[in-house]
Amino acid sequence: MDEIMLKNCFMRPRFEKVLQRAEESFTMLNDSAARFDAPMHYHPEIELTHIVSSRGRRLIGDHIGQFKAGDLVLIGENLPHAYYNDTPRRSEKAESRVVQFRRDAFGEDFFDLAEMRRLNRLLERARRGLWIHGRLRTRVLARMDELYQARGARRITCLLEVLTTMAGGRELEPLASPGYTPTLTLYQGDRINRVCEYIHAKFDQPLTQTEVAAHAHMSPPAFSRFFHKITSRTFTAFLNEVRIGHACRLLTETDRSVLDICYASGFGNLSNFNRRFRQLRGTTPREYRQAILRGERREAG
Repeated sequence: MDEIMLKNCFMRPRFEKVLQRAEESFTMLNDSAARFDAPMHYHPEIELTHIVSSRGRRLIGDHIGQFKAGDLVLIGENLPHAYYNDTPRRSEKAESRVVQFRRDAFGEDFFDLAEMRRLNRLLERARRGLWIHGRLRTRVLARMDELYQARGARRITCLLEVLTTMAGGRELEPLASPGYTPTLTLYQGDRINRVCEYIHAKFDQPLTQTEVAAHAHMSPPAFSRFFHKITSRTFTAFLNEVRIGHACRLLTETDRSVLDICYASGFGNLSNFNRRFRQLRGTTPREYRQAILRGERREAG
């Protein structure tokens, strides 16, 4: 794809206004069509999406993955997402069940209550998108069946049961990278959150573990052990995730050149950028951008 064409078709996620009945606290949809036709979009509502039938590619932030019937994802507020079908238009229907609710649906501070601590933690993790799989998916889908049959106040209790089931499970896989959806509450504890804040503020500059350890008032060896224990990553691996996540956002939402994005994301040279990008995304930056654009053009057609 040449640069002129790229400038004319780069994708910026669109804001979507979720329609909701005035008398209801949240929305439940059951959509069936020839194809999923929503472009890359975002909204303040948290969304639980169950693919009943169809297959293709899903984009959640900077994540590109495959979906098929049974796929279940919890998408956090304002996280860009889209589903693109691989199947021909005249094949099986594209059917989904979607639950959308705002964090303040049951009161402004509802999820800040002590009793809601585990659910609040779940919603924070959902800022990166969470793929629910394994036995946990089976349990959550059973709860969703009850939710779709519920009426009146039972709707609210069923939704809380769906969230509680997810919050108590381990088969939850984050999709978007920390760099795409920076948040200071990804991890528990003031010190690690201050460290993550510092990394997100400085990732586009030369940044060393020694510098960040000094910011945390720790020796480099102590910081290395502390950071790995909390994040399950080395400092270098985490920093690369943040940088590549930022690069993915720029590749998706702007027409800036790959070289410009390389430097804007904190990499000193293009070869290292390409190597790290392929290591984390399984493709080159240019191929990543083209894959997203192909999906957009297919849906527009």
